[in-house]
Amino acid sequence: MEKNYLRYAPQWFAGIITSPRAPVAALPNTKEVVCGAGRDVVCWRVRTGERTRTLRRGDETDLVGASPLDGPRGEVVAVAAAVDGSIAAACASGLVRVWRGDADTPQAHDHHRAAVQALRWCPFAATLVTGGANGDIVLIDVVAERASHRLVGHRAAVTDLACLGDWAAGSDGRRLVASTSRDGLIKIWDARMQHCIQTITGAGGGVAVGIDHDPESNRVVTGAGDRELRLWRLDVDAEAPLDGLGSIKRHAMEPCQQLRFVAPRILAALTHGRTLELFRVRGAADAAKKAKRRARRRREKGLTDENDEVAAADELEPLSIITSEHRLRSFCVVAVTSSTVSLVLSTRTNELELRDASITSQMTRKGSVADAADNAEAAVRTLQLPGHRSAVRAVAVSDDGAAVASAASKCVKIWSDDARLLRTLDAAKAVLAVAFLPGGRKLVAGLKSGGLLEVDAASGDTKEARDSDGSVAHAGAVLALAVSATAMDTTCVVSCGGDPLVKLWTHGDDGLTHAKTLPIEGEECLAVAFARDARGRKDGFVCVATTDHCVRVLYADTFKFKVSLYGHSLPCLCVGGSSDGKLLATGSSDKTLKLWGLEFGDLRRSILAHDDAVTGLQWLRGTHYCITTSKDGSVKQWDCDRLETPFVQLFRRGHTSEVWSVASNPDGSALYTAGADRALRCWARTDEPVFASEEQDAQLDATLDKLGDGLDEVAQPGASGHIIPAKTSHAAQKGAERIAEALELAQGEAAVRAAALEKGTQPPAPSPLLLGMAPRRYVLRRLGDLTSAADLEPALLVLPVDLVAVLLEFLADALDGDESVDVELCARAAALSLKLHAREVSAHAPLRRPLLKLRDALRKRLDAERALFGRNLAACRIAKLRS
Repeated sequence: MEKNYLRYAPQWFAGIITSPRAPVAALPNTKEVVCGAGRDVVCWRVRTGERTRTLRRGDETDLVGASPLDGPRGEVVAVAAAVDGSIAAACASGLVRVWRGDADTPQAHDHHRAAVQALRWCPFAATLVTGGANGDIVLIDVVAERASHRLVGHRAAVTDLACLGDWAAGSDGRRLVASTSRDGLIKIWDARMQHCIQTITGAGGGVAVGIDHDPESNRVVTGAGDRELRLWRLDVDAEAPLDGLGSIKRHAMEPCQQLRFVAPRILAALTHGRTLELFRVRGAADAAKKAKRRARRRREKGLTDENDEVAAADELEPLSIITSEHRLRSFCVVAVTSSTVSLVLSTRTNELELRDASITSQMTRKGSVADAADNAEAAVRTLQLPGHRSAVRAVAVSDDGAAVASAASKCVKIWSDDARLLRTLDAAKAVLAVAFLPGGRKLVAGLKSGGLLEVDAASGDTKEARDSDGSVAHAGAVLALAVSATAMDTTCVVSCGGDPLVKLWTHGDDGLTHAKTLPIEGEECLAVAFARDARGRKDGFVCVATTDHCVRVLYADTFKFKVSLYGHSLPCLCVGGSSDGKLLATGSSDKTLKLWGLEFGDLRRSILAHDDAVTGLQWLRGTHYCITTSKDGSVKQWDCDRLETPFVQLFRRGHTSEVWSVASNPDGSALYTAGADRALRCWARTDEPVFASEEQDAQLDATLDKLGDGLDEVAQPGASGHIIPAKTSHAAQKGAERIAEALELAQGEAAVRAAALEKGTQPPAPSPLLLGMAPRRYVLRRLGDLTSAADLEPALLVLPVDLVAVLLEFLADALDGDESVDVELCARAAALSLKLHAREVSAHAPLRRPLLKLRDALRKRLDAERALFGRNLAACRIAKLRS
């Protein structure tokens, strides 16, 4: 019988306020900001610094094997909020998820074959428009939970989108989608006709990067790679809806990054630098007066005015300039008054800044503010404390597991085991290594400058350790630390780094005292760890990994050489020994994990562990289970006693970038990982069993799924030739297999019952394979397991044609019966099956037989559903009038 293990599942994460790849969005009427945080979405109330909500992808319960959404492809790269509070988030893989209202389980729409670069809700929150890095635009009907159209025309990534025209439900007005792209084109699409009706060229810098529409002034503004903002007059019913009015130069020299109307007639333009500029769109009368004054001044100077009409410079007037200390990524508006607008700016350093800017005064011609007192923007709050400014290079856990320390940039943050930030300890230089001293009250931090700090976690007091001659601990950066309470009579610390020295320090009442120094023949030291002796009672050895690809094993008490471990083709980045002293593990840049015996230095096993360098490892106490992290963004568990492949499980739904460090609490019930995505993640051991063979099969399936990402689009048969916005995947294949299995079982059971009726015998009892259900009821249950249209469409797309006739027959029987069925599900499955296989159905008689019965039954059911909805709607209107 195969051995089973216990699964580690994601429990919480900390350290990320907002991802630099995803823009922020404001929830209407709440003063909350929606941000991408790695692979999750979080809501912040910036004024109070409170994280109010964390939206997960809804598939955390499905943790079997690997997924194409793990690693960088699972990072949230775009978010958008609708007027009704719905939230949309897009991943780098092209997956789009939509949370409607307070729902915790999102809709999933996987229609893009590349990362989604732009998201835009229609004014009534019924349609979500998405733009991909490959130039495709997909319109998603979030009410029907399906993609309605795919618009193909751009040759490069879509940078921004805007919904123009009449998007009200039931309206026959013209619906337009405006898109900008890195190919330098601005396109206007008719959403009903699925056709491009206008293409505008000539974007400055060859890139069009932003577009937005102001309904009050009926103006559209676009940005580009140059300094100019271009103004357009919108006429929805015209053959060419956009009519150019000219351009105006911005104050900043950097290219435009984002454009939004933050209030009626108030435009905000964000650059790729540290500047956000505000403009006002003048009314028609004021713009005409401005144009007349401009013409009069030109005539006074003896210049002939070529055009006396209103231009962009007459309609757009600069208001104010907002600057930040850091490079800005995006902005959103959270509140607007008659005189000020409250903006939230997201920076590329993991911060949110709340600013109040005046919108009453105007700037002079030179760019200075005419009334500085009224126009001065105020920094209300900066949300930065809960976040790391850079990649987290090290993580450590206290002896009792109650505190976790993470080292990033010039600080060390201490967290509780339930994600609460306890303290932030600042350092003069970047911190590269951290370790708790026994007792958990103090910790040791290694700096990039070579310093070694002893830090009191409670008070924040620091004390720098000095060498015997009074110099700093190391001449180069301190890259690794190891702490032991059993190697000597007192607590000792071993440090190593950029200089070819390994130093032993003892800890007492006076702090860290230098005890021994071992030179390593001109080689830099990359990792160090204590290892147990053969009896497993104390830390008898010190293992040092150097840049010459070997690991030196030293006696801990004397620093005398014991053995060198050769075998890696690239330098080792991590080293660690099991708690019983029988095995030593080393992880290297050559992507391998090697297991050694400490007594003779013999190589026991070599494992190709990851797709990139192995950066960290952690043994679970009392076992031969090893946890490894890698620059490929993955975390894996290994059973080093397994005779076959030692791989146990892949930690899913984790980091979106390189993982640099891993640590465990004493009993191994919780693991902590940290990486370049600035996140500290906690993994909790659950009661769910894990079988290594299933994990390996799932990893293979995920690999095959990646190979199918570049499949060509499937054209819809028929006269229209439109492209079906669906994408096949391993999940779709699994869904089709379940439907096919259900159809075959139900068909066989129906044949047995029909034979019994012909013979006049008693029908057999319901088959246990059908869960005791009638055949058609079992088929509908399997269809219902595909929770959304985004899952149903790809599954039916790969369903064999011969089973389509069986499915249509069961749908016709179910709709023609008396029992209650999900009419919407049946109608959707029938319509999509016929749309996909129109030619086969028209050419094959057995496929046409159930159509008449299906048409009559479906029409009857839909009429009943329509009448029911009409009565409910009338009742709601009456209740509203009475209230």
